[in-house]
Amino acid sequence: MFYRVLQYRKNYKNMSVIDSDVNLEKLKKRNEIEDCSKHATKFFNNHQLQEKQTVFCVNNGNKTTYIIKEN
Repeated sequence: MFYRVLQYRKNYKNMSVIDSDVNLEKLKKRNEIEDCSKHATKFFNNHQLQEKQTVFCVNNGNKTTYIIKEN
């Protein structure tokens, strides 16, 4: 599964979530989405967290890969 986070601030508050292949209402807690940006480990085009980037959280079995792609 993945969550695409369209906007977030450096304190990881007030994020807008769009275009997910999971039912966001079934998430245990909202910080599962926040963790996408806090713990991203792979970067494209940019090595710093900035606004207007897209965060992908890809869960493959027991392993989760976090990807940030600059818009």
